[in-house]
Amino acid sequence: VSPHGKMQTFLCVAFAGVGTSIVGARAGSLYVFIGYSAKLVKKGAHQPAPKGGPMSGGVQSVTVVGDLVASGGGLGDGSLKLWAKNNLQHLGTVMLPHTLPDLGSVRSIYGDSEAHILVGTKLGEIFEVEGGAVKQLVSGHGRVKVRTADAGKGSNADDDDDDDVNDDYDDD
Repeated sequence: VSPHGKMQTFLCVAFAGVGTSIVGARAGSLYVFIGYSAKLVKKGAHQPAPKGGPMSGGVQSVTVVGDLVASGGGLGDGSLKLWAKNNLQHLGTVMLPHTLPDLGSVRSIYGDSEAHILVGTKLGEIFEVEGGAVKQLVSGHGRVKVRTADAGKGSNADDDDDDDVNDDYDDD
């Protein structure tokens, strides 16, 4: 959506009140809709997705927490940004210490108060942002051994046979 009706790919939405929604776009912008009309556009909120690339750039997640809007950037950005709900004025950026560089797009945000926000990433990392401090709660996906249900029956559990499976994290 634009003043001329140009189509945008919207990736996420949060509801800020009756009839008001905040939408994140692949192009990296945030939109505030009242009813069916875009009343406010914040261009460049996050880095856009590369042209012809996967849908893992732009604004990947958005939520409303009290008087704040929290948005999460995609591939190449991977940050949490905080905005004033009433005018989308930028209030701050939280850079998350991803365990693997350039892969930690923010996919989920939850806040029970403006001072306590949980952030989930594409790689399964979970961060707690509390009073500006960032703490990693969960390390995320990676190369792990998975034991099947019958792994211990009649075989040595330490053998490298088909009972152990390497499970690589696969992108979307």
